[in-house]
Amino acid sequence: MSVCTFFGHRDYTGIYNCELEKTVERLINDYNTDLFICGNTGAFDLNVAIILKKLRTIYPHIKCFIVLSKITDQKYDLETLLPDGIENVPPRFAIDYRNKWMIEKSDYVVACVNRSFGGASKFTELATKKNRKVFNIG
Repeated sequence: MSVCTFFGHRDYTGIYNCELEKTVERLINDYNTDLFICGNTGAFDLNVAIILKKLRTIYPHIKCFIVLSKITDQKYDLETLLPDGIENVPPRFAIDYRNKWMIEKSDYVVACVNRSFGGASKFTELATKKNRKVFNIG
């Protein structure tokens, strides 16, 4: 079982959605990836969740989760989970904690990073340092 996570800018416009979908399909078909985890923080994460929901109808064997940074009553189209230990993290550090947790659990990262600052850039760089295979579509 291979695991993939995602990092992209919260102001993502959806311009790379076709490439994003093709990359996820490539991970499923060529890299035997069957578990996908994504955040819930911005526009990129929302687009990822929509694409994963669609692809789950084509590839029913894949599992997809939204990884939360805090407990919430919000409803999502995909199942959710909380990283172990996040309840002990101060709220202002919860997203960083969640993102590091996702990197630790993943073999692959699909990124849409087109600037060298911000969380998406920071965590894509960290994934590279942790020797995760990164596919940057942006």
